Amino acid sequence: MGGSACWGEGDSGDNAPKIGCSAGTYSQAGKSSCTDCAKGKYSASSKNKCTDCPKGRYSGVGQPNSCETCPAGKKRVKRDTASESEACEECVKGKYSESSKNECTDCPEGRYSGVGQPNCIACDAGKKGVRSDTASKSEACEDCAEGKYSAESSLEKCTDCPTGRYSGVGQPNCIACDAGKKRVKSDTASLLKACEDCAEGKYSESSSDECTICPAGTYGDNTGLDICTICPKGRYNADGDADGGIHAAKHDSLESCTQCHPGKYIADDATDKEEHDDAAKCVDCPGQTKSNAGENGFGSDDCVQCPLDGEGFSLFAPPGNDRCVSCDAGYICRVDRKEACQSGRYSDGTHTECQLCPVGSICKGSSKNELCPPGKYQDKPGKTECNDCELGKYNLHFNKTMCDDCEEGFFCPKRSESMIACEGVGLFCPPKSGVPKVPGKGNYTLPIDQTSKRTSEKQCEAGFACVGGVKKPCPANTFAGVGQDYCERCPDFQESDEGSSECRCQAGFFNRTHPTTGKLLCECPAGKRLSEGACVLCPSGSFKDEISNANSCMSCDQKAVRNSFSTYVHIRLSSNLSTDGFEPVDKTACSCDRQYYFVEEPDGDFIGSCKECPENTNCDQAGLNLATLPVNPGYWRSSNDSSNIVKCYTEDSCNQKTNQTNRTQCSDGHKGPICNVCDQGYAKDYTGTCEWCKNGSNLPPEMVALIVILSGVAILASVVAVRRMMSGELSAANEIRRARHDNKSWMKRLRTSVKIFSSFYQVTSQFEDTLNVRFPANFENFMRKMKGFVTLDVIKVAKVGCLVEVNFYKKLQAMTVGPIAASFTLLLISGILIRLAKSKEIRANIVENASAIFFSITYIVFAGVSTTVLDTYNCKTYGDDPTEYLVSDQSLSCGSEQHQVYVLYASIMIFVYPVGIPLLYFVLLWMKRKQLREERLRDEDPSLLKTSFLWDEYRCEYWWFEVFDCLRRLSQTGLLIFLFRGRISQIVVAIIMSVVYLGLVIHWKPYAKWSDNQLAIASQVAIFFTLFSALLTKVDVDEKDAYDEMKFGFLLIFVNCLVIAMFILQLLVKPWKVVVKKFGRTHKHGGVLRGLPEDPQWQVYWEYWDWLVDSNVDDAGWDEMTPRQFRMSKKPGKKWMERTGAVGNWRCSGGNGPIDQLRISFPLEAEYADVVNYALKDEALAKGTFKSQVIEKKFTLRINDDQSVDEYMLMTPPYFWWKYDFFARRFVKKNEHSYDILRKSLTWKQEGKYEASSKFAFRADICLDGIRIESLQGGERCKVTRIIMVDFNADFLPDDLMQRLIGPRWLRATVDEYSLLSKEQGMGEEEGGGGKMTRALAKNLTAASKSASSVLSAVKRRTTFGKNSSSGVSENSADIEMNGRGSDFSQQNPMTGKSSCRRTAKLPTLGINPNYDMSCFADERSSKKMRLRGRRKRFIESNFNKAKSAVRKAVPQALGKQGSALSYGGEGWVVRVDPESGDFYYENEETGKTQWEAPKGTEPKTTRVLGIWNMISIDDLAEGANHSQLVAEVTEECSELGKIEELFVPEREDRGAGTVFVKYEDVETAKKAKKTLEARSYQVTCKGEEWFRTAWWE
Repeated sequence: MGGSACWGEGDSGDNAPKIGCSAGTYSQAGKSSCTDCAKGKYSASSKNKCTDCPKGRYSGVGQPNSCETCPAGKKRVKRDTASESEACEECVKGKYSESSKNECTDCPEGRYSGVGQPNCIACDAGKKGVRSDTASKSEACEDCAEGKYSAESSLEKCTDCPTGRYSGVGQPNCIACDAGKKRVKSDTASLLKACEDCAEGKYSESSSDECTICPAGTYGDNTGLDICTICPKGRYNADGDADGGIHAAKHDSLESCTQCHPGKYIADDATDKEEHDDAAKCVDCPGQTKSNAGENGFGSDDCVQCPLDGEGFSLFAPPGNDRCVSCDAGYICRVDRKEACQSGRYSDGTHTECQLCPVGSICKGSSKNELCPPGKYQDKPGKTECNDCELGKYNLHFNKTMCDDCEEGFFCPKRSESMIACEGVGLFCPPKSGVPKVPGKGNYTLPIDQTSKRTSEKQCEAGFACVGGVKKPCPANTFAGVGQDYCERCPDFQESDEGSSECRCQAGFFNRTHPTTGKLLCECPAGKRLSEGACVLCPSGSFKDEISNANSCMSCDQKAVRNSFSTYVHIRLSSNLSTDGFEPVDKTACSCDRQYYFVEEPDGDFIGSCKECPENTNCDQAGLNLATLPVNPGYWRSSNDSSNIVKCYTEDSCNQKTNQTNRTQCSDGHKGPICNVCDQGYAKDYTGTCEWCKNGSNLPPEMVALIVILSGVAILASVVAVRRMMSGELSAANEIRRARHDNKSWMKRLRTSVKIFSSFYQVTSQFEDTLNVRFPANFENFMRKMKGFVTLDVIKVAKVGCLVEVNFYKKLQAMTVGPIAASFTLLLISGILIRLAKSKEIRANIVENASAIFFSITYIVFAGVSTTVLDTYNCKTYGDDPTEYLVSDQSLSCGSEQHQVYVLYASIMIFVYPVGIPLLYFVLLWMKRKQLREERLRDEDPSLLKTSFLWDEYRCEYWWFEVFDCLRRLSQTGLLIFLFRGRISQIVVAIIMSVVYLGLVIHWKPYAKWSDNQLAIASQVAIFFTLFSALLTKVDVDEKDAYDEMKFGFLLIFVNCLVIAMFILQLLVKPWKVVVKKFGRTHKHGGVLRGLPEDPQWQVYWEYWDWLVDSNVDDAGWDEMTPRQFRMSKKPGKKWMERTGAVGNWRCSGGNGPIDQLRISFPLEAEYADVVNYALKDEALAKGTFKSQVIEKKFTLRINDDQSVDEYMLMTPPYFWWKYDFFARRFVKKNEHSYDILRKSLTWKQEGKYEASSKFAFRADICLDGIRIESLQGGERCKVTRIIMVDFNADFLPDDLMQRLIGPRWLRATVDEYSLLSKEQGMGEEEGGGGKMTRALAKNLTAASKSASSVLSAVKRRTTFGKNSSSGVSENSADIEMNGRGSDFSQQNPMTGKSSCRRTAKLPTLGINPNYDMSCFADERSSKKMRLRGRRKRFIESNFNKAKSAVRKAVPQALGKQGSALSYGGEGWVVRVDPESGDFYYENEETGKTQWEAPKGTEPKTTRVLGIWNMISIDDLAEGANHSQLVAEVTEECSELGKIEELFVPEREDRGAGTVFVKYEDVETAKKAKKTLEARSYQVTCKGEEWFRTAWWE
C-alpha cells in the first residue's frame, strides 16, 4: 500500500504493521521506509508521491504540507531551493508583482515604479506618464502642454482643450472664454491672449471659438456683444449670411437696418426670438390698403384703408401697393384685386358686378355689348358669338333672335342675308332649300311652262327619255321604259316605231319570250349559228344543241368531249359520204383524232374526253379507246382500264407482244406488278432479270460452288483457331495489337477504305427502292450489280430460287435468325472449349476470342440485316392497282394478315439490329472513353482491343464516330421510308441530311488517315449528286428538258465511279511509292547519328537537335551542297556562296534512302540581338523573295501554358500548283551564347483543336525545323544555322525529288533574308546631301522589269528626302536627285544645255515618296519623339526592315506604270523619262520646250486636294488584304479633320498604290488638315483639283 512503510523481519503480507509517512515525505507500494520530498516539491502525511510547488512558490528538501511564498514585489525564479534569496528576485523598474507570482507585470499607462515594488504609482492630474521604469516622480510624469489638460491621474497623454477654452502648462482642466468673446488661442494661460472681443455686427455666447453675425432684424454697433439690438419700427435687416459672400447684409449700425419700401411695412419692434425672426423682412400691405406716409414713402410701420373717389366709389389697391386706383371699364374691383369681366358679360367700371349680355347681341368681356349682323342671330343671353343662319333660312336685319324660312323656287345657303332664285330647267327648289336640287335620273322638272324658279320633279313616262330636266320621245328602232334618261337601241333582228316602249322581231326569226326575264328573243334553231344575218350549219368540229342567237357553235373540246377537235360530219365529208341525219345537233357528233384516245368520263356537260396517249404508248390510229390502248415494250399497266403506264423493273421483263390480257405484258419467266415476280423454274440475278434454272430442281452450279468455297474457308479457319486457342498461341488482343501497328499490312491500310466504299454503295443502291424513284436504265443496272456485290446477296448469287420458293419473308427470317443462331453456336462452342481448356490463360483467350468474333459478326451483319428489317415497312402501289406490295418483293401484299405478322416480327428485330447493335457499340465505347481519348492507353487495355474495329481508324477525339456512322447509314437508307414516303419532300429531306453529313465530315475529319477523310468526303459528295439527280427525275426535269437518258445515266455512273477511282488510287499508292522509290536517287552514309524515333518527346528533340547542329561528315554523313543544288548556275551560285559565306549540307537521316534533312550555316555581320529579334518575329524582309512568293499565309494559333506557340502555315511550293499546309508547335530555348528556335508538326489530337485556312491543301509534316543563332565577338556578329526535315506526303512523286526541289530554295531564302540584316547591307552615307539608302534597296530596284529599267537607273544613283533635308517631307513633291556622277553628268545627258552639275526633277505625279519616309525608321528612338496617331502610329511601330521592303516594292511599281509621259500642272507641260540616262525632265507639248526644273507658276498651289504619301503601310498592300476595310479606316481618320467631298485609295494593282488622295469641302479645311497630318508625321502635298480626276483613274 502506497504512503505507508511495513516494519518487522518476520512479518510478511497483510500481517506486517503499517506506519504512515510524515508530511514532507512519501513512500511507494512495497517500500519499508519513507523518502523526503525533493526540492521544489512538498507532501502532506501518508502520501505515495510529492507534488510540484505551484506558481510563485518554492521549497527545500522534505518540505511539509505546502511551499514557501515569494513576497510582493518579487517573482519566483527558482523552485527547488529553501532560500528566499535564491528562489525570489526583485521586480525591475517599471514592473510590479503581488505575492506568489512567477513573473512581474508591466506598469499600466500613466504609472511608474522602482525596483521591487508591489504596485505602481499614478501621475497627478495635469500631468501625463512618460516613463514607467523609474521611481522618481519627476522623471516618470510630465506637465501637460499649453492648450491641453489631464483631468484624471494615471493618463499616458493629455487631451486638447475643447471649443472656446484654453489652458496653461500642467492644468487639470481648461478655462472658458466669456460671452461676447471668441477663443483665438488655446495654448496660453492668459485671458487676453486666449480670448478676443467680437467685432461690430457680431456676438457670441460663452465658450465660443467664433463670433456669429447678428441675426436678421438686428444689429450690433459695439464690440464684445453677447446679444444684438433689434431694428426699430419700419426698418428691417436681412440675414447676415443671405448670400454667403462679401455682399452679405451688414449688422454693425442702425444704418444697416433698411426702411421698408412703399407698399410694405413692419408693425412693431421685435422683442423675442419669434418676432426677431419676423423682423428680417417687410410684409405687403393687405388689399384695399396702402402703406402710411413715411419719408419719401419709405419706412412705413402701418397700412391705411383706401378712400372713396369723387363719385362715391371705393378706390382699389392690390396687396403690396402704395397707392389706391379706380376701376376701368370692362372690370370690377374687389377688396384686394381688380377682375376682368368674363366672356358673355360687360361692365362700364361703375358696377360692382358684370352685367349679362342680352339676346340678339354678344359680349367678349368688353365695356359694352355688340349687336348680331344680318345673316346671323343669337336667341340666348350671355353669349360671345352670333350663330349663322342655317341652310334654307335667311336674315335681313341686325339684333335678330331668329332667321326666316326660304320660299319655294328660291334657295338660301348658310349665313344668307336674302333669298336666291333657282335658274334654268335643270334645277328646282322646294321650300326651305339651302341649295338648288338636280332632278333624279330619268326625271324632269315642273312647272314645265316656266324656264326658272321650278319647284318640283316628276318621273319620265315610257317611250320617252328625260335628260337635264327635259322630256323627249324615243326615235324609231329605239325604245325606253318608265323613268329612263336614254333610249335603247332595239336588239339585233328587232325593230320599233317612234315613241315605242318595246321592239318586235324581224321577219324570218323565231319569236319567243324568255322564261325568267320575259324579254323577247329572236334566235336560230339547234344545229345552226348566226352568220351575216342568216342561220347556217355549225362548222366541222363543233355542235349546237340549243336554240340561241350565237354566231358560233360550241366546240367539241369545250362542251362535249375534252380534247376533241373533229366531228362525224367532218369525217364523212372527208370520206365523200352523205351527211344526212348527221347534223351537229348534239354531243354525239364529236370524235377524237390520232395520238388521242376516247375515255368515257361523264362530267356535267361532258360525255368523255379525248386524252393524249400517255408516254410509252403507240397511238398512230384514230378512234382508239382505253381498252385498245397499245403499250410499248419495257412498260406495264395494271389493267386494260388503266392509262397509268409504269416502267418495268427491267426492260427485258416486259415484251408487250399482245394486248389480249394483262398476263401477256410480261416476258417469259416474269409475272406480277411491273413484271418483277419470277415464275416457277426461274430465279433472279443481280439486275432483277428472271433467269431460267437450267438444272431444274437440282442444285444450281453457282450454289454448289459457293457452298464448297464457304465451307472450306469456315472449316480451315475453325480448325486453325481452335488449335491455336487450345494451345494458348492465339490471343485476340495480341493479334489485334499486332495488326494495328503493322503499317505494311494491306488489311490495315485498306480496311477503312473498304468500309467507306461498301457503306457508300449500300446507301446509294437503296435510293431506287427507298425514294421510289426510277433512274436511267444503265445507271439502275450498274447500281443493282454494285448492290449485290457490296451486300453479298447469297440468295441471288447461289440462285436459291431454283431450289426452293424464295420470298422476302424467308429472306427476313434467314437474315435475322442466322446471326442469332451463329452467336448461340459460338457461345456453345466456347463453353465446350472452356471446359476442355487446361489453364486459366487458355480459358481467358477463348473468352476473349469468342467476344471478338461475336463483335465482328454484329459489325458484318449490321448494315444488311438492318436494311432488310426496315424494308418490311416499305410498301407501294403500282399503276392503278390499289393493292400495296412490298417494294422488295412484289409477290407479297402489304394488306395481308401474313404481312402484319411479319411487321410485328420486324418491329421486334428493330430493337435487336438497327437499335440494339449501335446501342451496344455506344455502351462499349462509352465505358472505355477515357482510354480511347489517348493513343498510348489504347494498347494498354487488352479488353479494349477486341472492339478496335469500332475506333481504330478514327482520331482519338472521335472515338464515338462509328456509332454516328451507323446512324448515318440508317438515316440515309431504311429510315427514309418513314419520311414523306414517295413524295418529293422525301428526297429533299435526304438531300438536307446529305449536306449536313458532308459538312460534318469536312469539319471534323474524323479519320486518322488523310486519304480516308478525302474518300469519305468524296462519297458524301457523290451521294449528294445522286440524290440531286433523283430530285430532277422526280419532278420530271429530265423529261421537260429532254435529257438524253443514256447520257444522263452515264453521267451518274461517272459520279459514283469517282469513289471507286479514289479507292483504286489508294490501292495503288503503296506499290506506286515502291516503284517511285526504286527510280528515285538515294543517299548512303556510315554516320552514327541516324533519324528520330517515331514519336519523340521534346527533350529528345532538343538533344537530337544539339547533336545535329554540331555534327560533321563523320558523325552524320553530311554531303556538301553545290550552287547547282541551290538551283543556281555555277558562277552566280559560287559568288553567292562566297559573298554570304553559306555552307549547305544534306543527307538521308536513316543512312540509306532519299534526302530528307538539309542544313545551312552562314555568318552574319549583324548584331546578335537584332537577328534574334527578327527570328522570333519570323517576318520576311522584302517582297519578291522565295518566302513571300511561296508562303501564302502564316499566323499564330495560340500561345500555350509552357510558352510554346502553335502556328499554321499555307504554302505553294515552286514547280507545283497544289498547296501544302502545316500545323506546327514552336519552342524557343535561350542558351548562354545562342538562341534555338525549334518546330515540329502537331499530332492529330493537338491539330484537331484548330481549323485549317484551306480545305483543299495537302497536309505536310514538319519532322524538324530549327534555327540556331550563335553570338560572336560579344554580340557584334553572329552565326546562323538552319536545319529542315519536312515530309510532304507526296504519294505520287519521289520524296527525293520533293526535297531537292523545295528544300534548297527554302535554305537559300533563309540566307538572303537574314543577309538583309547585315551591316554591309545597311545604311550608307552618300555624297552631296543628307539622304540615305540601302544597298539592298538598290539591288532590288535593279531587278525590276525591263520596261522600267531606264527609270530605275536614275533612282539607283541617289534617293533623297528632299533638298539636303533629313525630314523626309517635301512640301509639293518627292525629289529625285539625278546627277550622282558630279560634273560629268551634264556631258552625258543630251537633254540639258547647261553645265550645272546638280539637276533635280520634281515629280509630284509619281504617286509615292521613293524613300517612303524612311527617316521615321532611321532610329528606333525617333518614333518616340513624334506625335503619332491612328494608322500612322501603327505603321511607324512596325520594324525598320518592313519599311525598306515597302520602298523596294513601291518605287519600281510606281515608276514602272507611268507610261511615256505624265501631265503636270496644266498649260501643256508633261513629265518625260530620258531613255539614255533614265532621268526625268519637263516638256511643253505646245511649244516643244524642254527643261530640267519644274516650270514656274505651274506647281499646284494650296487647294482642296491633298496627296498623303505614307499613310498606308506595306501590309495594307499585301495580297489578300481587305481593301474595303482599309478605305473605311482611312476615311474615318481623314474625316476627323474636316468634311470630305471625295476620297480615293488606289488598290495594289492601280497607279499610285500606297497613296491616299482626298478632296476637302474648302481650302481652309484642307490647310488645317495638311497641318495636322504633317504633325502626325505624314508626308502631305497639295494637288490641283483638275489633277484629282485626270492624273490617276480617269
